[in-house]
Amino acid sequence: MKKILTVILLLTIASCSKFDDSSIWEELKEHESRILKLETLCNQMNTNITSLQTIVTALQENDYVKNIAPITENGKEIGYTITFAKKGSITIYHGKNGEDGKDGENGKDGVNGTDGTNGKDGVDGKDGKTPVIGVRKHTDGVYYWTLNGEWLLDDAGNKIPTTGKDGQDGEDGKDGQSGTNGSDGKDGVDGEDGQDGANGKDGITPQLKIEEDYWYISYDKGASWEKLNKATGNNGLDGSDGDSIIKSITQDEDNVYFNLSDGTLLTLPKRKSDVIIFKDLNVEALCVRNWDANRDGELSYDEAASVTSLRGVFKGNMNIISFEEFEYFVGVKEIESGAFKECGNLWRICIPKNVEVIKEQAFYKCTSLEYVAFKGDNLIKICGGNLSRSITGAIDTESQYKGAFAYCESLRYIYLPESLEILENSSFAFCSSLEIVSFGQNSKLKAIEGDFITDAKKNSSTRALSGAFMECSSLGEIYIPSGVTEIGAGAFYKCTALKKVKFEANSHLSTIGGGYYDRGPSYAGAFAFCSSLEDIDLPQTITTIFNSAFYGCSSLKLIKMNSLTPPTLNCTSEKYYSGEYTADSYHFKGIHDDAIICIPRQALTDYEGNNVWSNYKTIFSAIDE
Repeated sequence: MKKILTVILLLTIASCSKFDDSSIWEELKEHESRILKLETLCNQMNTNITSLQTIVTALQENDYVKNIAPITENGKEIGYTITFAKKGSITIYHGKNGEDGKDGENGKDGVNGTDGTNGKDGVDGKDGKTPVIGVRKHTDGVYYWTLNGEWLLDDAGNKIPTTGKDGQDGEDGKDGQSGTNGSDGKDGVDGEDGQDGANGKDGITPQLKIEEDYWYISYDKGASWEKLNKATGNNGLDGSDGDSIIKSITQDEDNVYFNLSDGTLLTLPKRKSDVIIFKDLNVEALCVRNWDANRDGELSYDEAASVTSLRGVFKGNMNIISFEEFEYFVGVKEIESGAFKECGNLWRICIPKNVEVIKEQAFYKCTSLEYVAFKGDNLIKICGGNLSRSITGAIDTESQYKGAFAYCESLRYIYLPESLEILENSSFAFCSSLEIVSFGQNSKLKAIEGDFITDAKKNSSTRALSGAFMECSSLGEIYIPSGVTEIGAGAFYKCTALKKVKFEANSHLSTIGGGYYDRGPSYAGAFAFCSSLEDIDLPQTITTIFNSAFYGCSSLKLIKMNSLTPPTLNCTSEKYYSGEYTADSYHFKGIHDDAIICIPRQALTDYEGNNVWSNYKTIFSAIDE
């Protein structure tokens, strides 16, 4: 069709030399473009026909959909790739809205002399029409092809099935009757065997093509073609491209619905009732390889539930991205040390409901991890810590941290279930994007831990600091549950965006940790270097504040003390020192120049008379309770 149009137009151009031929060339280009679009449409429709046949086969074989992924072109969705458990993948293209044929041209006026009658307006060009191929289930339970809503029939007038049937076995031949004994006494001849049943016929896949501006259909693999309706409008222009064979694809939690253009609805399940559908095929492959007990190539919910340990299957794997199906591994009570360590592309995960402990470095350096969901309320402890040996050199030596979620640099939000009791030191250390940490409404949390290790001898430079949220530099505020009794050394060390620290009503907080060592120097306070912190209202239950607890909080202007008994300001701590070395007092050093410490009026004398609190009496301000 392209060649004929091109020749006609070129002949026309060659015979005319006194007019502008640019419009002809533009029309030629337009024809070429429209023809290419029609060819693309035809190819996509044939792909859709084959895909529709696969859908019907999947329906009849109790197959199910594993995944639906959009196909995009130039940023626009043009279809889907659909993956079945048994039948592989198919492609479905969306339909396109075509353009109307051009209006006919006006008739020409008569020549000079007697006025000629005005020519009549040309009739609007008719739209081309795309055949609508579909399937429909007949009363015999078989799906047959339809064309424009009617049964598609072969030359003999029979409906054409989308899929073949198995041939039936022929009946056994009857045994021959025994012959009458002849004079020679011989037996009669045996009867002949019955004939084998004929093989079932294969399903037929219709094919479409466009030739000489018309649609043609074949249902004998292209051996013969039947002419259908016009593919292009008048003047060689394409008309409506029509709808896709499949008008729309929708889904809910259990099924995928294929809405055909002829009104037929095909429904396929998204999963077997006992089989887990994985979003990440790499995760699926690892799970099936390690825990598919019946070797059917799939993982059932029962098989997942029987798993009690991950055995390092995922450790260091850079290919896995999503493991939300982990929630079905309900037999796992402990996520062991290093289970997902350095899975640098892991993005989403759901923690099973029965997990009680997340061990050290379980998600260490999962640098892409953004989403962590806890599906139950049994978690008791998130582990961390630092290396058992002391670290020589800078306190932020990377190798010392063992936090379960340490260095999860993309994690922005974490909700911790109310069952959680312990957050060990460095559990979320260096989660530099972490903005929000929230706890369950009736949180059982008892401690936000931290640790400061240093040699008691003054001439030693050995030390190590590790706090639960140390250097979470995006954390803006924290709401401390009432059951927390201790905030450990370095717990919020260098949380430079931390502006608000609030304590739940009836707080039981007694200790704010810290430490100081002059060879470095090292300021290991729970809130040391929280340079955005502006004020803090400490519960009246506070009994001990360790050295450098608020050191370097350069924006801290208001510290409200509610305890009538001055808390001990530890300078020499048995927790961090042997007792033979006495450090200076740095509890509130480096805070804002205009800062004040508000003291209950009736306790002011006791605070001023305390040998350590007296170091700060110049910024005391009495308040009435």
